Amino acid sequence: MLALACLLCGVPLGGQAQTYEIKGEGVRFQPEIIHARIGDVIAFRKMVPHAVESIDAMWPQGAEGLNSSLGADVDYVIATEGVYVFRCPQHWRARMVGAIVVDGTEDVPGIVAGMLENADSEMLKPAKRLLKRLAVLYPRPVETP
Repeated sequence: MLALACLLCGVPLGGQAQTYEIKGEGVRFQPEIIHARIGDVIAFRKMVPHAVESIDAMWPQGAEGLNSSLGADVDYVIATEGVYVFRCPQHWRARMVGAIVVDGTEDVPGIVAGMLENADSEMLKPAKRLLKRLAVLYPRPVETP
C-alpha cells in the first residue's frame, strides 16, 4: 500500500534521488521549470553552445552556485530548499532562463513575488517572463475574513 501511495504522490520508493535532465534547445532550456527534491540531480545536457549560471539574486541563500563552462554537460545536486533561477549567459538577452522549485520549500509564492519585485532592474529583466509563469503555478492563497 505504501508503494502505491508513493507512486501516486510522485515520491520515489526508498527516498532515492531522481535525475532530471535539462537540455539546451535553441535559446531555451527544456524543460524550463523542474520540480525536484533535496538530493535530486539536475543534469544539464546538450549544452553546446550554452553555459549554465546561477543568478545570485534568485538563488537560495547557502546553496552552492552554478557556473559551467561553455558547452559543458554538468550535474548539479540539490542540497537546499528554495527556488533556483539559472541562465545561459550567452543567451541572457534572449531570455534563456530556467528554474528549479524544491518540494517542501516554504512560501514559494512569497519567494517568487520577491524575485518579481527585483526583476524590474535592467540586470534581471530577462527573467521576468519565467517568474510570471512561476507566479501562476504558485499563486498566493486568498485570505478570507
